[in-house]
Amino acid sequence: MKRFLFVLPFLALAGCASTNMTSFTDPAFKGLTFHHFLVVARSKNLSTRLWLESNLVQTFTSHRIFATESILLLPPTRQFSDEQMRDSLLRHNFDAYIVVDVGETGVESIYIPPTEATTKTTHNSTEKWTSTTTIVGGGTIEKPWADVRTTMCDASTNDVIWIADSFTGGNGYASFNTVIDSYCSKVLERLEKAGLVHAPPKSTSTPDIQRVRIALQTDPQFHDTPAAKHANSNFLDLGTSYQHLCPTSPVGYCIYDNSDDPNHVHCIFCGLPEAR
Repeated sequence: MKRFLFVLPFLALAGCASTNMTSFTDPAFKGLTFHHFLVVARSKNLSTRLWLESNLVQTFTSHRIFATESILLLPPTRQFSDEQMRDSLLRHNFDAYIVVDVGETGVESIYIPPTEATTKTTHNSTEKWTSTTTIVGGGTIEKPWADVRTTMCDASTNDVIWIADSFTGGNGYASFNTVIDSYCSKVLERLEKAGLVHAPPKSTSTPDIQRVRIALQTDPQFHDTPAAKHANSNFLDLGTSYQHLCPTSPVGYCIYDNSDDPNHVHCIFCGLPEAR
């Protein structure tokens, strides 16, 4: 007969993180909803800027909210005055921008002592006992964390609409990617709770339609084409046909106007019908 004198705790191997956030909405903007967002991560490190902006944009677009990275509209290779930045935002129909300022970051190191597991065995015929002790586990667990201030501003006036301070901490299996994912989800959650953003129903948009709209608004090659009129189309107005490749479409597939062309007779880029 074997008796285990110690029960080892079950350790979950999945990395996870949680975000605590304190936010405030300017009373002058309560009741207003914004639709087109530019995400600006202020960092001297180019990879950090790309990483933060793309993660927050992905969170927004996955919930069918129009957002794009500032690095696409305001390349880091150029210098922009405040007036030029404002004009660019308005020209591309952004009504708000979100600024991400990362404060302190770090890793909390926690020492976990090893656990002793002792097994005793008895032989009934001789009443002789033997015991074996095994050392299990032990070591250092590292938990990443980050402080972030997030500010949402009106694109036309630069007035601050909403501001938030947050702390995100991960468990011992989390990475900084896990921390940022948690932070991005919390930003969207709080903005929706404040009524400043509203995700359309799932049937009204796809990430590809988001990419098409961004391209029509920001890529000069489309500005003087018939497709340009769709730059500010409602999500319901455009549909994707994944069965046909389109050499001129930003997503590589044909795009159709559901309102004016419900039968998908003319791709807005190449002009070819869906039924072919």
